[in-house]
Amino acid sequence: MEENEQTQQTVANTQSQKLPTHTGGIVLGILSIVFALLFALVGDVLSIIGIVVNVMKRKEYNTTAGLVMSIIGLCLAIANNIIGAILGAAIYSNL
Repeated sequence: MEENEQTQQTVANTQSQKLPTHTGGIVLGILSIVFALLFALVGDVLSIIGIVVNVMKRKEYNTTAGLVMSIIGLCLAIANNIIGAILGAAIYSNL
């Protein structure tokens, strides 16, 4: 009976402990969104680095916010690349 109580107490303590936030991952996520809108190629690189860093630090830190922002930045950068290629082709074809 005591083992069961200790196990429940251990599970409760583990669930109540919050992991610290990984500031570097959040900064990379924010920068990836900003640069995805301004300079798509820089946004691509920052997004990929942000995703890799956040996944690597997932067990030590709470990286959910940084990971989500990096994924959003990657999607925006890819969309910006595609729109830029389409507009570039349209402008080039009219010359």
